[in-house]
Amino acid sequence: KAKYDLIAVSNHMGGLGGGHYTAHAKNANDKRWHAFDDENVSDIDENNVITKGACILVYQQKSVYN
Repeated sequence: KAKYDLIAVSNHMGGLGGGHYTAHAKNANDKRWHAFDDENVSDIDENNVITKGACILVYQQKSVYN
């Protein structure tokens, strides 16, 4: 039974004809989440990673030894 960790989320705000994309990603080294919006990068609380604009969720399979 495989288990997965959420490691990134792509967000879209706007309509089908246009809009704006942002991303949330977890740093593999320090395990902290960061928000990416054009040239701006900031820390984000883990509870705010998935928003109503989430359109792509990226998961990584955990090691079979975990």
